[in-house]
Amino acid sequence: MRAPAAVAALVAALAFGAWLLLRPTPGAVVAVPGPTPAPPADTRPADVAPPPTPSLAGAGATPAPRATGPRVVGGVIQGRGAVRVVLTLPAGVEATVPLRIDVTSKGPALADYPLPVRQEDGTWLYEALPVGAYRLRVVADGLQAAEADAVVGADAETSVPVTLVAGGAIAYRAVFFTGEAPEAVKLSLVDGRGVPVVSTIQVPAGMVHLGPDARARNLDLPAEARIVGLKPGAYRLRATAPSGEFDEQAVDVKLGEPIAVELKIRR
Repeated sequence: MRAPAAVAALVAALAFGAWLLLRPTPGAVVAVPGPTPAPPADTRPADVAPPPTPSLAGAGATPAPRATGPRVVGGVIQGRGAVRVVLTLPAGVEATVPLRIDVTSKGPALADYPLPVRQEDGTWLYEALPVGAYRLRVVADGLQAAEADAVVGADAETSVPVTLVAGGAIAYRAVFFTGEAPEAVKLSLVDGRGVPVVSTIQVPAGMVHLGPDARARNLDLPAEARIVGLKPGAYRLRATAPSGEFDEQAVDVKLGEPIAVELKIRR
């Protein structure tokens, strides 16, 4: 009867040994399966831009083409156009009459002074003027000066009609009281109200255009020449010698032959 008791004791010993092996260690943490944690959020400050994408231009890739369009400098579209001056002359006046055409920009000053070219049909053509607004002035001997406005568009031709009518002129001669002529004089021409007159002096080399500004008043001119392109009316002409001495005379301009005026200046 001892055998069953021995077997029972052996089973009890094995069970106690298994309990010792499987029991949890004091202080140990048993991991419990759970959901996979999300990746950490971007902790960069909001005002820091993400790093730029590496450019492929250095690797042989073709860069994006630049936008094309009109070239703009200082807010003005740059371009050039043409102006054709179509003249209407009084009856009996030949189209070959000596004349001068001046152009003045109403906007930015021109970098150079353009000259018109006479065409076979009798018109005068400015072949390439910068885009903008202009004032044209036409002067011819025996005719009144005429002005007209023109607007130049890019790659376009603008036709400007100008009608000339009969006018008058002043043929002046400045001399000293001794009878000698000064080397040069400065001229001033005003109308009956005393307002400076835009005028043109015809000299052997051509025509000199004079405006009412200080530069024109300080220009040295021949002691003998002709002021052309004048309207009939009352004027006052002053000639000043290099010494500062001057003479001034009233002139009544009429249509037809130039009015001869001699100005006598002290030395």
